[in-house]
Amino acid sequence: MATCYLCGSISSKPRRGCVRDAPELQVLECAGCGLVFLSSCDHVRPGHYEHSGMHGDNVLAVDDWLRETESD
Repeated sequence: MATCYLCGSISSKPRRGCVRDAPELQVLECAGCGLVFLSSCDHVRPGHYEHSGMHGDNVLAVDDWLRETESD
């Protein structure tokens, strides 16, 4: 059972949806505070997002990033 990292509740329910690159993960909703979170964050290491290559070598302006990731 995953613990909510916002309120500490151990009560959650599955939400519809999936993680594109990690289909084994569940999307959960905390019964205590409503936070939506993943069943595990073990796949995220320090620097994960900084070095993901998601946008190539370019650092995007916030408006450009929002436009590029809107479909997600």
